Amino acid sequence: MFFPFSAESPEQLAAEAATLADRADPLPALAAELAGRRHGAWRAVVVGEDRDSVTGRLRAVAAGEPASGAAVGEAVTAENAVWVFSGHGSQWTGMGKALLDGEPAFAEEIDHLAQLIADEAGFSLHDALSGSAEGIEQVQPSLFAMQLGLAAAWRAHGAEPAAVIGHSMGETAAAVVAGALSTEDGVAVICRRSRLMRRVSGTGAMAMVALPWDTVETELADVPEVTVAAHSGPTSTVVAGGRDRVQTLVDRWAARDLMAKLVPVEVASHSPQVEPILADLSTGLSALRPRPARVPVYSTVLPDPRSAAAFDAAYWTANLRRPVRFSAAVRAALDDGHLAFVEISPHPLLAHALRENAGVGKVAVLSSIRRGGDALLRFRTQVGALHCAGAPVRL
Repeated sequence: MFFPFSAESPEQLAAEAATLADRADPLPALAAELAGRRHGAWRAVVVGEDRDSVTGRLRAVAAGEPASGAAVGEAVTAENAVWVFSGHGSQWTGMGKALLDGEPAFAEEIDHLAQLIADEAGFSLHDALSGSAEGIEQVQPSLFAMQLGLAAAWRAHGAEPAAVIGHSMGETAAAVVAGALSTEDGVAVICRRSRLMRRVSGTGAMAMVALPWDTVETELADVPEVTVAAHSGPTSTVVAGGRDRVQTLVDRWAARDLMAKLVPVEVASHSPQVEPILADLSTGLSALRPRPARVPVYSTVLPDPRSAAAFDAAYWTANLRRPVRFSAAVRAALDDGHLAFVEISPHPLLAHALRENAGVGKVAVLSSIRRGGDALLRFRTQVGALHCAGAPVRL
């Protein structure tokens, strides 16, 4: 059950939480009463099914303390949020199990995808999401499926995307959610892409560093076989290239007390290392039938993120080879007035980059679930957090 309440200041919100904690019985009656109220600028939502958990979370809100199952925030928008689909690296063992058991819309979407992925890639999606995926040819289709399942779950709670942004492989799910690709074509893109990437896996690496794009490009001038792979934010850049050279760069940056770490991926995407498979990728996707998107898409491939993307074989080939222009896409969305972003992935990878691109303005940045912990509680808390940000959801 969801227990939403609001006030005109943080202090009043805390006082209301304390009052509700003293009268949280019976829970169904309280939930129904709160659902019928009008909502003010400062909002909170507590999630729970039993009195002890609900009152404990209400008292945490009253004390100004963070608690799982409780969301607090200021309404910054009355519009739908931009949905952001992250790339490789958010996977974890058992990432879909709780949602398969507890979110019917998620389970229905996975059931639909399971046969398509089995036919295209030859593995059990349910096994991969309840346990672990093996190799890039299973990991990326599993992440794609998680993203579509999470999108279905968000929609079941009344949320809709104002626009979509996809980071690297995340553009595949973004295109399907936007209506620019059928689910079948999306499965073809992600499965054939990842199967071909297996050919060039093992020798390359990718790494993130807390430096601006232009600074990194200057530092790479004397480092052969390593290139900028993604421009994520004003001081967030990803590089790709030979494993040993990328590791040397990470060590060099770490010695300068810079945040730098390897990305958990087997292939140096968005670099010359993928060029041997591009022709086969283009051929393998020649039968795609893209269509006009129903939801605006900010491209992370094209120089102008607002340009209409074709989403044909040539586009997906460019998506794998060219640098990811994530920062430009997010800046375009911000400039167009969007103030809320939800990352559609099993673990947030882009929250820092989203906040960094937003700067000091009031922008809500939310996730869907997080590695480990109670994924079902986390997801429903994030539904509450989107309500707190002001965007329309169904509680």
